[in-house]
Amino acid sequence: MADIGKFIGSAQLLPDEIVTVITNTTLSYTPTNANADDKWYYKITDVAVSVADLISGTFIQGYDDAKGTLGTISTSDTVKFLFIKNLGVRADGSTSSASSIYIVLDADATDNLGVNRTDSIEIAAGESLALKLNCPVADLHAEAGNAAYGADSSPTVTQCIVAAIINDAS
Repeated sequence: MADIGKFIGSAQLLPDEIVTVITNTTLSYTPTNANADDKWYYKITDVAVSVADLISGTFIQGYDDAKGTLGTISTSDTVKFLFIKNLGVRADGSTSSASSIYIVLDADATDNLGVNRTDSIEIAAGESLALKLNCPVADLHAEAGNAAYGADSSPTVTQCIVAAIINDAS
């Protein structure tokens, strides 16, 4: 596969008094395996208020002639590059949501990831995250929760964009 996953952005660090701006920051993943096992996944995902797998379904490439379908993602496949954007809307795609999305990379299915886990990663409404990693699909879990690691009093199902390059183990 010749395509690469790339995130280019900028960040503002430090207090306003001593601002440092990092521009043209790049995180990229270029598939290196010659047998084209790295495939793209893309989906508008409704992240529930209970822990679930973040990635499921089919690849957007890699048509399986024998089955007559796109290849199905397996829990044994490995995520190599991940991009998530919290769209800041509920499952209907238009009603605003202030809920954050919390992810873990170790298969933990404990509810209230934002409250009960010290290693969860928060993606607030409108924020994006890009990671180069080596994580089995089965280990990548997500849950919608209150922002800023707040106690779960009224989070809502929250939509996000999930794009990934996944090594197809089949």
